[in-house]
Amino acid sequence: MRRVLCFCEKWESGGIEAFLTSVYERMDLSDLRIDIVTCQYAPGIYDERLARVGLSVRVLSGSVRKLGRNLKLYRELLAKEQYDVAHLNLYEGAGLLFAAEARRAGVPKIIVHSHNTDLHPGMLRSLKLAVHRSFVRRYARQSDVRWAPSEAAARFLFGDLPWTLLLNGIEPGRFAFDAEARTKERTALGVSEDQLLLGCVGRLCAQKNQAFLIDLLAEIPRVALLLVGEGEDESMLRTLVAERGVMDRVIFAGTISDVAPLYSAMDVLCVPSLFEGLGIVAIEGQAAGLPVLCSPAVPPEAHVTELCEYHELGHNAWGERLAKMTADPSVRERLSKDVRSRLALAGYDIQDTARKIWTSYCNDGGIGKEHGESRLDAMPGRTRMDSDDTVSHLVDALISIIVPVYQVEPYLADCLDSLLAQTYANLEIILVDDGSTDGSGELCDAYAERDGRVRVIHQKNAGLSAARNAGLDIARGDYLAFVDSDDAVSPFFVETLLGLDADIAQCGFSAEKAGLAPDDQCLPGRVKRLSGRDACEALARDRTGSYTVVWNKLFRRRVFDDLRFPHGKQHEDEFVSWRAFWSVSHVAITEAPLYFYRQRPGSIMGRGVSEKSFDAIDALGERKEFYHLQGDKQLEDLTAATLCHRIQAIALGYRDADGKQRGLTAVLRLSFGEALRSPYVSLCSKLILAIRMFRLSLTQSLACDNRSNATNR
Repeated sequence: MRRVLCFCEKWESGGIEAFLTSVYERMDLSDLRIDIVTCQYAPGIYDERLARVGLSVRVLSGSVRKLGRNLKLYRELLAKEQYDVAHLNLYEGAGLLFAAEARRAGVPKIIVHSHNTDLHPGMLRSLKLAVHRSFVRRYARQSDVRWAPSEAAARFLFGDLPWTLLLNGIEPGRFAFDAEARTKERTALGVSEDQLLLGCVGRLCAQKNQAFLIDLLAEIPRVALLLVGEGEDESMLRTLVAERGVMDRVIFAGTISDVAPLYSAMDVLCVPSLFEGLGIVAIEGQAAGLPVLCSPAVPPEAHVTELCEYHELGHNAWGERLAKMTADPSVRERLSKDVRSRLALAGYDIQDTARKIWTSYCNDGGIGKEHGESRLDAMPGRTRMDSDDTVSHLVDALISIIVPVYQVEPYLADCLDSLLAQTYANLEIILVDDGSTDGSGELCDAYAERDGRVRVIHQKNAGLSAARNAGLDIARGDYLAFVDSDDAVSPFFVETLLGLDADIAQCGFSAEKAGLAPDDQCLPGRVKRLSGRDACEALARDRTGSYTVVWNKLFRRRVFDDLRFPHGKQHEDEFVSWRAFWSVSHVAITEAPLYFYRQRPGSIMGRGVSEKSFDAIDALGERKEFYHLQGDKQLEDLTAATLCHRIQAIALGYRDADGKQRGLTAVLRLSFGEALRSPYVSLCSKLILAIRMFRLSLTQSLACDNRSNATNR
C-alpha cells in the first residue's frame, strides 16, 4: 500500500479543497492511504464528502502564522509515518519549506502543486514578493514533480524550472443547463425572468474583487448580482452594498455545496479576480453555457471556448459589455451541450485528472513530460492498453494544428481526415479560411460540426502568413504544428514527433502519399539530436528544404511567443525557421517520412521563379546579418554560400526583361565579393556566379541602348 501525504496550507471551503475532494471521490483508494494534513482548518462543506470515501483532515498548529510550530509538527509526522509520496498544494514560496522538510525526511517522491499566481495586495506586498522569490530560488528544486493548472501559476512558484500542466478538471455533465432549475432558483432568489442576473462564485476576499462588481452595479439599473461564497471581506462588502444603494439587487448566497443549479439561474458569470491560479469557475460557467467575463488576471488556459471573454478592469469596458446582454436562456441548452464536449476534449474532465494523479501516486514517474525538460524516462507515445486493460495516457499535452485554407476544395477532406485519424487524440485543429470562394470554407464548417476538436476562422484573403498568424493568435496548445491544406500526414505524425521530446521535432516527408512511413517505422528509433545552433548550421548546409519548411515540425508553444510569419511575403518559412532553431536548446530529427507534400499546379511552391522569389533573398540577407551581429562567422559564411546558390537558381530561372533584371544584378554584385571570400562556395560556383553576373550586366546594358535608340528616333 502506497502512503500519500496530501498537504495544504489551509483547509476551509475554497477551490483547492473542492478540487482535491472531487479528485479523491473518483480515485480508487484501495491501494492507497492518503493523509490530508493542513496548518489551519475550518469545518466546511467538503468534510462529509471526504468522510464518505474514508478520508479526514489532520491539523498541525491550527494557524498558518505559526510557521515554526507547523514545521516542527510536520517533521515529527514525516518521521513517524514514512510516506512514499508527499503532494504539497501551495499558494506561495514559503510553503516550499515543507517540500524541503520532506526531502530531508527521505520521502521518495515529492510533488509540488502550484495553485496561485500572485500575493494579496497591500502595503507590504512588494516586500512579501521579494521574500517569496527568495524561497522559490532556494527551495523550488526540492520537488521531483511540479504541477500547475496554468503557465502563470507555474512561473509564480517554480520560476524557470520544468513543470507539468495538470488541469483542474470538472465533471462537465454536472453543470448542464437546466431550464427547470433556472426557474426554480430565480423564483427562490426573487429575480424576475427578464432581469439580467450576474453571478460571481468564490471566496469573499480582495483577490476575487467582488467590490468591483458592486461598484459597477450602482451604475447599471435593473441588473442583479448573486455572490456565492463566504470569506473575510463579507462584512466590508455588505457595508459597500448599503453605501452604493443596491441592497435590493445584491444577493449573498453563502457557501453552496452544489452551485450547478445557480449557474443555470445566472445570465452572466463574472470573474474580476486580481489574480488566479486558473479560475476553475470560468470553466464551470462555460460548461453551463454561460457568457463568462474575466479580468486579464485570469490565465488564458481558462479561455476554452468563445463564451469566455477578457476585459480590462474598468467600469466603461464592463458596463458597455453588460449593457448589450439580455436575460435570454433560449440558446443555453444547445451551447451547454456543445461546450461540455469541447471542455472534455481540452482535458477539463475531473475523471481524467483523477486518473493522472492516481497514476503519479502509484508509479515512480510524474505525469507525462515536464515542460522544458528532457525526460526520456517519460517518453510520450501513443495511447496504449496496459495488461489490466486500463488506458494509460502517457501525455496530456494539447497539440494545436494550424491549417491555412485557400481554394483547396478537392484536397481539403484528404488533409482533414488524416488529422482526425491521428493516434494522439488531444488536438485542436484550427482551420483558417483565408477568403476561399470555391467551397473550402463551407467544408471547414462541416468538419467543425462533425468533430469538436476542429475550430474555424473565416477571414478576408490576406495570404499564407496572415492565415498562420491568425491561427497562432488563438492557439491554446502546449505544442504547435503547421499543416498545409493540400497535404496530408501519417496517422502517427503527432504521436511520433511528440515522442521525440524536443523543443522542435522534425520528420521526413514524401512527395508520394504511398511513401508515408508505416507503423513500424514511426516509433522514435535512430534520432538525431542537435542544439538550436547546430540546427541552424544543418539548415544552412541542407539542400532538401527539410530544415527550412515549418510543416514537417512540432514546436513547443513558447517558440512562437514572439515569432510570427511576415505578411505579404512568399518563402515565409525562410524568415521563420532559422529564428525558431536559434531560440531553442533541443532539436530532434527523425527521417521517417510522416508528411505527404503535394506539389500541385497553382500552389505557391509550384509557380516556379517569379518576382516573389526575391523574398527568399531578403530572408537570407536578414539571416546573414543576424549571424554577423552574433559574431558567428561560420554561420554567416554558410548563409552567404546559401545566398549565392539561391541567386544562381533565380538567375537561371528568371526571364523578366524589365527593371527586375537590374535588381537581380545589384544583388549579384553585393554578393559576389562575399562569394569570393567564402570557404563554403566552391570555385565552380564562384565562376558560374561571375559569368551570370557578366551576362546579366551585358543584357541590362543592351536593353538600355535599345531604349535610348528608340527615344532618339
